[in-house]
Amino acid sequence: MRPIHWRRIRNASVPYLLVAPAFIVLCVILVYPSIYNLWLSLWDWQYINPARASFVGLRNYIDLMSDSYFWRALRFTLRFTLISVSLEFLLGLVSALILAKKSERVRRVAGSALLLPYLIAGSVAGLVWRLLWTYEYGLVNYLLSLVGVKPIQWLGNPLFANIAVIVTQVWRNSPFTTIVLLAGLVSLP
Repeated sequence: MRPIHWRRIRNASVPYLLVAPAFIVLCVILVYPSIYNLWLSLWDWQYINPARASFVGLRNYIDLMSDSYFWRALRFTLRFTLISVSLEFLLGLVSALILAKKSERVRRVAGSALLLPYLIAGSVAGLVWRLLWTYEYGLVNYLLSLVGVKPIQWLGNPLFANIAVIVTQVWRNSPFTTIVLLAGLVSLP
């Protein structure tokens, strides 16, 4: 029988003790609310009188699966994600490949300029782009009118609204993708 070496046990437990506070905070911020939301989803709530909540089990999920609005929203979300992530990656890769061939000084200046759209608050970017897409006085319709295209209801037509949202998203997130891919390309020998 080997004797217990308390020093070895103490040294082995130090990393776990150092990570424990972060793990506790993570559990409080992420795990508990997730489990609580899952629990709440099994109840039928009345917003006017929350005390009259009744347990319905999986009925909310069954109703959700038969709701046509849910399936339309899911299709839009999948289409939006696929298109915007693909475009962000392609634009980011092309611009990263172009910048990787430039000098260090050009990369720094271009990288700083590229990150400007990403540094703008999302709410501000949304308001600016909403003005750009406006039917009556938006810059996008003005530029299209210069080449003879009639004004388009960008935010009033579902098809054009999808395009407008995707373009705005790609404009905002492509610079980050460029910087990440550029860092990877520059670090390669």
